Amino acid sequence: MSPTLPTLISVALALGDVRGEPIRLADLVQCEGYVRVSGDLVLSGEALVHYVSGREVRVVMRYIPGGMDEVRQLFERYDATRKAFLAELNPNFADVEPSLYLSIYEASGEAENRAATAVDTDLYNVSVASAYLWGRTLSDERDARAGADSTAQKRGRITRQLYDELKVALRGDN
Repeated sequence: MSPTLPTLISVALALGDVRGEPIRLADLVQCEGYVRVSGDLVLSGEALVHYVSGREVRVVMRYIPGGMDEVRQLFERYDATRKAFLAELNPNFADVEPSLYLSIYEASGEAENRAATAVDTDLYNVSVASAYLWGRTLSDERDARAGADSTAQKRGRITRQLYDELKVALRGDN
């Protein structure tokens, strides 16, 4: 089904009445995989949620069907170039397995996007640094350090510590 915008708004209002709390349009379009918006325009479910939430949507490889496969093929062909590029960020990054930081990049969410902004870099560099430092996403590392019963304050404090660790790694100081 390809509902119109007025239909989606009506559904959101009706469901909000039933639940007794507002339903955002983004809640209705959230999905795994890709959505053909029109013709050749295909967005990932993540990009669609960003778009209808009013957030900036950048065209990145993980939003494009098959895009990450293309990235993997490029990395396989240009391994020496990749290592030189990563070594410029931090010489230790050259030895990080591409499959690890690409899987971290794919699994990244809002916490990692915020981290990229906080440390003045992009999501790709945060993914490489996360792979080097912790072998997992920043949000997974935060949750592991904080523990299951942690407070928002504790998670915030740990997140700031992780930002500091990212800054040091991206400067190449470690």
